[in-house]
Amino acid sequence: MNLQEFLDATKHQLPRMHVVCNDGFMVSIQASRHHYCYPRKDRAAKYSSLEVGFLEPFDSKFLLELDYSEGVGSVERDVYGFVPVHIIETMLNRHGGINANLVTSQLMAEELTS
Repeated sequence: MNLQEFLDATKHQLPRMHVVCNDGFMVSIQASRHHYCYPRKDRAAKYSSLEVGFLEPFDSKFLLELDYSEGVGSVERDVYGFVPVHIIETMLNRHGGINANLVTSQLMAEELTS
């Protein structure tokens, strides 16, 4: 599953579920009128930049490539705004891509409980 497919599959979620990559890396990727993204609107067909929040484990290589940190909280919990999609895709690919099976099962579980 690529990033655009994830955004399309989770566009009804605000906030979106956390992204879990195939190597276990977990990150928050958000986009809505309330997030640091472009366009800054809910359910846009395409975003050119997104908000990224690190959860665990911290990807220090990714941090070195960026200058988007809000500087809030510990380094591992920083939020990065208006991060270009191609940089996020590079980060996700370094971690084996998005775990499509996990995303699908979480979305199915959500449908069953709603």
